[in-house]
Amino acid sequence: MKLNDVLMQNAIVRINELQNEIKEQAKSIEGSQKYIEQQLKLFKQEELLRKQVKSIENEGKKIANDFFKHHSQTIENVQMNIGRYQENG
Repeated sequence: MKLNDVLMQNAIVRINELQNEIKEQAKSIEGSQKYIEQQLKLFKQEELLRKQVKSIENEGKKIANDFFKHHSQTIENVQMNIGRYQENG
């Protein structure tokens, strides 16, 4: 594993430990367990949405790249014609 992978794995383990500690400490406060569970559920939903947004953004980039790759010569010709038109007024 790369150093970054090891650091990420260690960070994930530590985050899970902290979450468990918070859950244990929160048990002494009435309603806190439900609150934490609801917040974690929302966090997981948010993460899923972020992944979906990233996927949509990547798909949009791919579509744009494919379009410009396929039509780059046509776009260059149009730009040259616009430049000529502007020069000749």
